Amino acid sequence: MRRLTLAILLLILASSTSLNSSFATCWVLDGTFYVKNKNDMIKFAHAQLEGDMQTRLKMRKEGRIHSTQRVLANYLEPGNHEVYVYLSGIGKVWIYHTSLQCR
Repeated sequence: MRRLTLAILLLILASSTSLNSSFATCWVLDGTFYVKNKNDMIKFAHAQLEGDMQTRLKMRKEGRIHSTQRVLANYLEPGNHEVYVYLSGIGKVWIYHTSLQCR
């Protein structure tokens, strides 16, 4: 009985330490652009790289691109230069990978 109790305690301790080591607190920086549709983020990123201010402004005016202040984020899925995240108070969106900070 003692061995079984000790084994259960060791399993609980081992599982809690492995969970802590894989957990990270993430957030996005002030002025982070986000979109609901991955293709919109790719188009916006391309316009950003090309210096195409007209396309960027048009996308903002149409409501396809939004920005947010610093909020907590949960990492969901990687992209090329974009990351799928859950932003607190906003929901699941795509952002630039450089806007996501974790520790």
